Amino acid sequence: SPYFTIYDSTNGGERRMASGVAASYNFGPFKLVYGNLSEKVEGTVAKQDTEVMGVKIPLAQSLDFGYLKTRSDNKRGSGALTGTSFTQSGNRMLFTYGLSKRTTAYFAKGQVKYDGRILGSEFKTSIDALGIQHKF
Repeated sequence: SPYFTIYDSTNGGERRMASGVAASYNFGPFKLVYGNLSEKVEGTVAKQDTEVMGVKIPLAQSLDFGYLKTRSDNKRGSGALTGTSFTQSGNRMLFTYGLSKRTTAYFAKGQVKYDGRILGSEFKTSIDALGIQHKF
């Protein structure tokens, strides 16, 4: 199996196990990325399966564009909604600009949609971010 164990934890009295796989391939003018993660809670029906696909495209010498599409299928394992499912799906875009070898400016925009029995309705959230990252 190409999956590997990311963690196996018993914090909080529950045993959580996660495994996943990730890959990327540089085609020259763009780079594709893919990832898949599964998490289960032992002794319950709780589980989460997440898939991420994206692309990174250099636009100029220091400017890159990135896009990610995500989907996460979730099943609750405790409480009044045990066994019910919901899905999170989203789209995110990111522009990065290299200011120096260790400093990058970024702008990100995204949206996540929740489907299923979350408070009895579907809803969307969005994120906008603008910042500078410096690596020490």
